[in-house]
Amino acid sequence: MDEEGSRTLDEIFDFKELNEQLRKDAQEAKQRAEAAEKKNDELLERIRVLENKQASLETSFMERMKAELQARLLPCDVIC
Repeated sequence: MDEEGSRTLDEIFDFKELNEQLRKDAQEAKQRAEAAEKKNDELLERIRVLENKQASLETSFMERMKAELQARLLPCDVIC
């Protein structure tokens, strides 16, 4: 850098330094992308688990409702 703290033309066009910085930035971006992908996979698995629980609860609820309706209708069927 020169006296004013500005970069010189040689520093600006130092491709080796630029390439190193680009590689570093690319590596950091890759790590962030991998972390985001991992988090996404975890969230997708959590959604799958919750969907399975919901389906199970819906099935259980419907079976219970069916049993209650049959229990209420059965005496009428016998009497009628």
